[in-house]
Amino acid sequence: SPCDAPLVYTGHSLGGALATLGALDSALLMRPLHRSTACFTFGSPRVGSYSFARLYNEYVPDTMRIVFERDLITDQPKFCFAFKHVGREILIDERGNCIAEPTFVERKFQASKTRLYDHSLNMYVKGFRACEGGNSTHKDHLEHHPEFKIDDNIDDYAHDDDDVEDWVNAEV
Repeated sequence: SPCDAPLVYTGHSLGGALATLGALDSALLMRPLHRSTACFTFGSPRVGSYSFARLYNEYVPDTMRIVFERDLITDQPKFCFAFKHVGREILIDERGNCIAEPTFVERKFQASKTRLYDHSLNMYVKGFRACEGGNSTHKDHLEHHPEFKIDDNIDDYAHDDDDVEDWVNAEV
């Protein structure tokens, strides 16, 4: 009999892209063993084509793609519209704003995705913690998944990114 607990995949950046591939693989190959597969990514680039996204969204509908403010990586690759994101997008910032599945108008009022520093795991942790604080009208999308929370030990993994900021802001 199938296991009731979902398989949950998560990752940041390339790890998010790999989590996306792993989630679809599991959903297709392990369906008799698990009732559901979920995927939560942070700062993931686009992974596949429009056909891939359609297949993915059919088999892994419980996917949230968290995007921090102006993260440049989440807008990649841009190659003649050959790549498409999967799942539901949730935009967050360090002020605690959280927009689930932004509309066309909401997207137009967002700043362009041009900052590499916004891709750091520390920025995602700050943004997620601010959203947990309650400034968001869309917080229910995050609360719907009690397994989706920041681990208290995250600071052991998300190191100070001052050296990254210095590198990004360095003059060439």
